[in-house]
Amino acid sequence: MRNHRLMREVFGALGASLMAACAGEAPEMATAPALSLGSVALERPPAYFDGVADDLLTGGLGLEGLNAAAPPADASLRSKAIHYNFRAIIDVTEAGGFTRLYGPAKDRLKVAGTEYRALLRVDGMKTSFAVAVLIPDDFDADDPCLIVAPSSGSRGLYGAIGTGGAIGLARGCAVALTDKTTGTGYVHLETGEGYDVDLALTDDPAEMLYALDESERREAAAALGSGAIAVKHAHSGENVERFWGRATLAAAEYGLAVLDRHFADRKMTRENTRVLAVSISNGGRAALMAAEADETGLLDGVVVSEPSVAPASPGRVVVDGAEIEGAGRPLYDYASFANLLAPCAALAPSLADEPGATFSASAAPAFAGWCAKLAEAGLVEGATVERQAERALAALRAYGFAPDTDPLFHYSVAVRIWPAVTVAYANAYGRYGAGDALCGAYYAFADADGTQRAPTQEEKQALAARSGGVPPGAGVEILYRDGPAAAFDAAMCFRRLWTESESRVREGVNEVLNTADLRAVPTIILHGRADALIPVDHASRAYVAAARSNAALRYYEIERGQHFDAFLTAPEMAARFAPMQYYLEKSVDLMLDHLRAGAKLPPSQVVRQTSRGPGPLGAEHLGAIRAEPDGDAIEKEEGAIAVPR
Repeated sequence: MRNHRLMREVFGALGASLMAACAGEAPEMATAPALSLGSVALERPPAYFDGVADDLLTGGLGLEGLNAAAPPADASLRSKAIHYNFRAIIDVTEAGGFTRLYGPAKDRLKVAGTEYRALLRVDGMKTSFAVAVLIPDDFDADDPCLIVAPSSGSRGLYGAIGTGGAIGLARGCAVALTDKTTGTGYVHLETGEGYDVDLALTDDPAEMLYALDESERREAAAALGSGAIAVKHAHSGENVERFWGRATLAAAEYGLAVLDRHFADRKMTRENTRVLAVSISNGGRAALMAAEADETGLLDGVVVSEPSVAPASPGRVVVDGAEIEGAGRPLYDYASFANLLAPCAALAPSLADEPGATFSASAAPAFAGWCAKLAEAGLVEGATVERQAERALAALRAYGFAPDTDPLFHYSVAVRIWPAVTVAYANAYGRYGAGDALCGAYYAFADADGTQRAPTQEEKQALAARSGGVPPGAGVEILYRDGPAAAFDAAMCFRRLWTESESRVREGVNEVLNTADLRAVPTIILHGRADALIPVDHASRAYVAAARSNAALRYYEIERGQHFDAFLTAPEMAARFAPMQYYLEKSVDLMLDHLRAGAKLPPSQVVRQTSRGPGPLGAEHLGAIRAEPDGDAIEKEEGAIAVPR
């Protein structure tokens, strides 16, 4: 389909960095700071970027470079990382509003300043995680602020550069980026090579984001082949999601320590520096987990969009007076369900006119075979493929995938988002290793027909700069020991890992459920009503309903908002949806006004939109977060939330 390349890019883009300092001087290194919330395992010398040849925000690419289909071939790994992460997360086109309605102004995209990078650890975690502290030259030392921005998805160090990173730097704040313990910690099983904090290829285990025990590596390589890889998020055996909140807090503490060291003549402390956690998706979950774990009052505020939260005790969700049954399911539950049903549902006649339908039509023979297998297993009914597909779609509807998400359905299937999530998280939650090939699935470099192959040296060197943290992407695919035909049996197996009451996967999920206790941290949560990856009923609505807070808590639900702003570069998507990044920025400004001047945060509400149609996005298309939302107000009472349709 015409936008297939775009969709693959969204999920295949992650970056890496090779620190190349430009004109200017960075401060001398000092002794690594002592942290109370973690420890410094490794620090790189700081690097200064002059804002011309290279810069903190765009890697020297500027607006034109960010809009190019690929970065220059001779660009540094850091610049390539920034390019892929920007384009994978947000709409960087001017027509879509970037540099006009959100994001820095065009002439302020290239930000001069200093970057510090390090590997940190938190108690109980064997592996390290990456942090980069960005201090712009226009940092206001008289009114200092620090944005800690954990990466979305499983992305690496620059995973939040286009979201929380851009917001912070545009407002003169320092930014602490972190991979939050996920990131591009790949290991090539054949050679044992991995990636360092610069996301460069290395064979030094002491430098790697993730390294395997040598005997484990050799055994897995022998079993899986020369192109196979291990992935930190999936295979570390630590269920790293447990550490996302504490890692985010440690990154913030490290950011404060770096600021204090950077400004030798000024004292930068928690007492005089505002600290906000700002991110989206899994990064938003990490920010909320940080608030839940913030026993020392490090955070002044949290602003998150489409967080992948899963409350241990979900609240009641009521829409137009009707309670939503089953709200608050955790990610693995609905992802493994969608992984099993979506290929068949993609052939439903009621989805035939939605964007991306040509892709599903091109895969109709394979998807029809999937429907037949579901019918044989007693999971769908019907004498025809069309009937079976409609039954599969109805089952997904009942599981929380509302009709608002229909325009994203074919896109989600085309980019294989559900296998990507299911395979990675099953391994992570169950603490399985790469050599286990859980449910027969494993990761390896492969040709287009699914034939495993050894990677080229060029592919190995660029992997961390071109991937999103978990496959598929950047030449790495999800393969099956028994060949492509085993994908259905694997999907059934991954689903059983949830439905079996004593499974290791279910135990792992229970380890990471949210407390929804936000302590005294003022918090704004945003969610798009059409989010097809993190259904709003299971995430933000159920979380806000259950949340306890001794400070302001606001929930803004965005009509025509969905999960991937990068999809809005496709005209068929731009005509339907509004950019969530616009509202994330507006909400950060509301929070800063609240913290600085005591301004009252607008009440929780549904924010209405107007379709932009085929033309450029204008301010008139974007509804305001209103001080008086009237009939669009969202009401919260103890243990419940009431949302107007």
